[in-house]
Amino acid sequence: MRNDEQVANKWLKQNGIAVKHMEKMDLCLQQAQMVATNLLTHHANWLNSEQRNLLTTYKKNIHIRARQNKACRAMAYKVLNLGKQLNRQLFRQHKVSNTNTDKSLCNKGQKHEVEYNG
Repeated sequence: MRNDEQVANKWLKQNGIAVKHMEKMDLCLQQAQMVATNLLTHHANWLNSEQRNLLTTYKKNIHIRARQNKACRAMAYKVLNLGKQLNRQLFRQHKVSNTNTDKSLCNKGQKHEVEYNG
């Protein structure tokens, strides 16, 4: 069981969540912290400067226990909404790129003749 805790703690740390503050922090704040960390880590090139400032400010406020009250639900919901918005953009982009490659594959394979040397 000790190994499972280490794996879980490592995953939480990668997602920006402090293990020792987990029980005391509101779930909504933790979810927003995870979204902010993942957006800044993996999708920073999709963010404008205002969005980056929101995410970095939220992460700074949430890491300092005295400021966690300032990182209220309103700010957490802004972060979660930004994550949802960016996820939709990425999904649309991925869908468009897959549709274009599927059409090109379908057009190439329309006229195939099979030879049978039976």
